Amino acid sequence: MSENTVSVQGRTFFVQVHRFENGVFAAISENSHRLGSLAVSLVSRPGAAPVTTTIIPPRDPTCAFLMRMAAEQISSRTRGIAAVSVYANGEIGAPASKELLEVLVEMITYGGEKDGSA
Repeated sequence: MSENTVSVQGRTFFVQVHRFENGVFAAISENSHRLGSLAVSLVSRPGAAPVTTTIIPPRDPTCAFLMRMAAEQISSRTRGIAAVSVYANGEIGAPASKELLEVLVEMITYGGEKDGSA
């Protein structure tokens, strides 16, 4: 498991990544370690577009976008299952979502995931 603490626009988020042989579970949570909304994505074969399902929908549309984009990017990079949970105390907003997504993708990419092995 790897974890980063990210401060964005005066807010603190914990970004955690748990790696498995066939995928990744990632959690983004504000101020505490909590589960939140959940999306799951899977790439069935190399080069295919990921299939994504929202299991627990968020109230905030930007949170939904962040969760879906994160799941799809992780699934595409690892060629496996990606489950992403996002918990926030309020609307995240586009700039914060972009920064959180960048941190998460960097954790996956530079954590040995470049070759597609989860």
